[in-house]
Amino acid sequence: MQVVKRIYHLLNVDNQFAYDSIEVNPKYMGHLAEAANILKQHPTIRLSVTGHADADGTTEYNEKIAKGRAQQVKRYLTIFGLAPGRIETHSLGEELPLYEGDSPGVRLTNRRVSIEVIADKNSNATQGAL
Repeated sequence: MQVVKRIYHLLNVDNQFAYDSIEVNPKYMGHLAEAANILKQHPTIRLSVTGHADADGTTEYNEKIAKGRAQQVKRYLTIFGLAPGRIETHSLGEELPLYEGDSPGVRLTNRRVSIEVIADKNSNATQGAL
């Protein structure tokens, strides 16, 4: 379980995006590289990457940019050596914000990806191996 927790933590912090952008921030890029290296050692673990947007813009635009964010994260994970078939991408657009409000900090926090780490229950990653 330690591997799953470590990957989850790496992929769900510092994962915000600039306004109107799908570009991954440099700090998060380092997290993606580290997570990909761990994931290569645990081939039964998969990821579900969901893109999010703030409430600015139209629903259609927010769906599109949120999907772009998820796909960009997948792109970098594959560049770092993870098989693309292990990564699903989704978009929630502006739905399910972390915080309600329209301050710049709230909007930044809501422009993110959220990543689920999916491990086979028989995987050694769920047995405490690191």
